[in-house]
Amino acid sequence: MRISPYLRLVRPTMLPTAAADAFLGAGCAATVAGTIFSDEGSWLKLVGGIVVCMMLYAIGMAVNDIADEKADRADGRNRPIARGEITSRQAILFAVTLCVLAFGAFHIVPKPERSNTILFGLLALVIAVLYDIVHKKAKGLSPFLMGAARMANVLTGASAMGLTFDGLAESPAIFAIVLGYGLYITAVTFFSLLEDEPRDTGYFIFGYVAAAFSLAVTAPLLRPDETRGYAMVMLSVAGTMIATSLLVFVSTKRRPDLPKFVPVWISLVCLVGGLGFVFLTVGDPKSETIVPGIAMALFFPTIAGIMTYKSKQKVAETAEKGQE
Repeated sequence: MRISPYLRLVRPTMLPTAAADAFLGAGCAATVAGTIFSDEGSWLKLVGGIVVCMMLYAIGMAVNDIADEKADRADGRNRPIARGEITSRQAILFAVTLCVLAFGAFHIVPKPERSNTILFGLLALVIAVLYDIVHKKAKGLSPFLMGAARMANVLTGASAMGLTFDGLAESPAIFAIVLGYGLYITAVTFFSLLEDEPRDTGYFIFGYVAAAFSLAVTAPLLRPDETRGYAMVMLSVAGTMIATSLLVFVSTKRRPDLPKFVPVWISLVCLVGGLGFVFLTVGDPKSETIVPGIAMALFFPTIAGIMTYKSKQKVAETAEKGQE
């Protein structure tokens, strides 16, 4: 049995962005509790949150390809089911296997935190599957579902670190962090739709407004000391997206190139999660959080940079062969 088609089914290069959700969630838990590494099991909770968030993302990606089989085949997309590398039935069995593994991953999280982690995880999975089902038919709704799914994923990571429903209800800062992050994801998803319909001004306007609201929601976090560092990172990321998207979209010639920026904006999710983990864990010694946080912040942007470079090399080589 070939493993490659199954790996491609879950978009392995995108899985680090799901890990970033867990890192940001851990930072959210620290914002409420003041410390998250107060006992020997804390790192196990973090690892459990990361594994769960990545498993949920993988399930969502597999279901996405199953739901889009006909459309992907009609569009000639390089997806394993559409290309006949695996059948729909095999993909469904694989998705069910991932669900079983995800259930096992929940048990990495210690028992006191497990129940809330399962609840938020199931919420993230339900929203993600709903996105997979409707995103081709209701394109205007799909970015909001994607943003909501990533918000639920962040809360899954936070609950693994001990965030409770009461703690969430009593902390406006957590709502601001999670909502601002979700709106950023919503904006990126709207801009990605321009790949298929570059002349659709509506997608750009909705994406631009979502990014602006992300800035508005995050800005108040500059005041409290414990959230200022994170706020500066998120405002820089969202502000960069707003500036670059506007400069590209206003030019008729450059407008079709707008979707090319989407991988860059997605890579910044890891920056937000990693640095958010460092800046929001104010009650912990920086030596305990800075190394994994910086590693998370740089991991996916580095991968994205390497992939972009290799892609450009391949295009250049193809062009040279064509001239010969």
